[in-house]
Amino acid sequence: MNAEQYIKTLCPFCDGSIEFPADALGQRADCPHCHKAIVLGSVEAPAQTEKALSTLNQPPSALNQMNVNQKILTGVALLGFFVTVCIAPWERITYSEDHKFLAKTTVYSPVWEQPSKQPDNPYIERYEYRLLWSPLLGTWIAIGVLFTGSFFLLKNTPSILEFLNKKR
Repeated sequence: MNAEQYIKTLCPFCDGSIEFPADALGQRADCPHCHKAIVLGSVEAPAQTEKALSTLNQPPSALNQMNVNQKILTGVALLGFFVTVCIAPWERITYSEDHKFLAKTTVYSPVWEQPSKQPDNPYIERYEYRLLWSPLLGTWIAIGVLFTGSFFLLKNTPSILEFLNKKR
């Protein structure tokens, strides 16, 4: 039985698992994960060795493992969340002097601060306010879903800064 032997190794750039025939040892190939040129069976790329040595004295950090695109996306998502917290939708229910319902309107105010309860019209007795949680939570869920999907799509893409530097 002539079974071909296979060797398993890791890509020195992305740590993706690579399996190749033993007779291809030492040949150049593209990593199937990050698509960078590697030598099959090589221990590590020089840049990867320097990076590993420089990080030995540092504790691992999620921020250090993110590329520039992921960091920008994280900042945009946090900004979007902050804006929705600061400009949250409130439903204002208006009642007349004789306690009859007049209108419902949407006003915007921070989540932690209910809008003013003082009516500015003499024919209006009072306002009632309710925080509109469903559009607020819907926005937060949409931000989370878009962020999560985009975050993983951007994992192995070149950074925006690298792209701009190549154009110069």
